[in-house]
Amino acid sequence: MSISAYYAKIKNMWDQLSTFAKPHMAKCKGCTCGVVAKEKKEKRLCQLLIGLNETYGVVRSNILCKDPLPSLSHACALLTTSGSKPWEISTF
Repeated sequence: MSISAYYAKIKNMWDQLSTFAKPHMAKCKGCTCGVVAKEKKEKRLCQLLIGLNETYGVVRSNILCKDPLPSLSHACALLTTSGSKPWEISTF
């Protein structure tokens, strides 16, 4: 399975979960700083990277070392161009 197919599959799961999950509310009323959205994107990036096998270990480490963390689409582009073998879901 390609990285783009894996991303589509995990995004579908996120979409399904979001229909059941309560929206996360910021502690401050009327928050406009974007912290909640940023945390959600970072969590999804980590979930995406966790599902990759160790052939993507170097690329995964490079992505996680970036400051700020890249977007999901940028991370997928980095994974796609890394030249690694097809991904497998980790079994831990």
